[in-house]
Amino acid sequence: MICFAKDDLENNYDYHGLDDSRDTEAEVETAIRFFPEVLSRKKQIEKARLALELGLFEEEERGGLLLKGNGGSNVLRNLMLSDNRLYTREHHESIDDKYLRILVQLRKMGLLKKEDIQRYGMLHELCDQFFYFAEKRFRFLVEWDPSALLFSNVAMRGIPLHYTTFSCSLRGFQLVYEYGIRHYPKNKGINLLFKKEEDDEDDEDDEDDKDDKDDKDDYNEDNQTPFQAACKKFGYVQVMKVIEDTLVRYTSSDNTPINFVEALLIAAIDDNIHLDCVYFILRRHPDLLVTLTLLSLSTPAAASTSMAGSNNNSNEDDADNDYGGLGNSDTLVTKRTLDYQETKLRIMKQN
Repeated sequence: MICFAKDDLENNYDYHGLDDSRDTEAEVETAIRFFPEVLSRKKQIEKARLALELGLFEEEERGGLLLKGNGGSNVLRNLMLSDNRLYTREHHESIDDKYLRILVQLRKMGLLKKEDIQRYGMLHELCDQFFYFAEKRFRFLVEWDPSALLFSNVAMRGIPLHYTTFSCSLRGFQLVYEYGIRHYPKNKGINLLFKKEEDDEDDEDDEDDKDDKDDKDDYNEDNQTPFQAACKKFGYVQVMKVIEDTLVRYTSSDNTPINFVEALLIAAIDDNIHLDCVYFILRRHPDLLVTLTLLSLSTPAAASTSMAGSNNNSNEDDADNDYGGLGNSDTLVTKRTLDYQETKLRIMKQN
């Protein structure tokens, strides 16, 4: 039974849609081929491949995957959901496995695209689940598009790390931060902790995110960083333990060397990063300030070279840095107009 009428409610009050423990894929496909119109109804269980084959939707609707349901979200967003009740861990893991298999199939069929992850706020939605953090689906999304960890969705107000603080468990926060360090060890991974929400009035809200904006207005009303929100939710001691354990593990790894120098520089110049980040790094590495001051004094000739090319080369930095042409200053931390390109050039020359 794919759809049921009101007359069926009395006899089928326990029916909640298709169940893979009862309904086989072959049975569902056969039923749809006999009654294809059920796929165009509001309360359908979408079968995208068949819908495309039968020509029931426009090509840009991808067999109904991008159409909004009664809850205001499309199917791709719904595949990020976990049960909103406190079931057993085995139950939640079973759902994670099933939804992951669907995502893998959709990707193989070309119905799920890399750009969908950010366009439809899929990672934000996954991190916004209260009772369970879907680790397998999370890894699938992030390993396909690591940049989604950095994506600040204006409509949903924040980066994915912000959303892990809605959960009842610290596990999601830990995993999202760990993957940020793993994929962006030079500076952005560390700075994610202290990223402020970005309010860009020029950006238009994504259609699938407009309904979320009102629900999130109460969150981050004081422009909290993920670190501040996590400490408020889980407690400072527990949050710091997660952070320290992650940093120690990756600092000792030859494959993922964390660049605290660049992280400090970025924290000092980027208005979207809270100055708590500067304090956090200097407290861990108090020698950095002296080291960078000595470096800035040791190669004065580099200054003119850097200034001449800073504006022209601001877009030529590596994938983990997108800052350039921010002005010239001999101070560190005290002014956010510190010339990042100049200082970085000096460090590179020393090495």
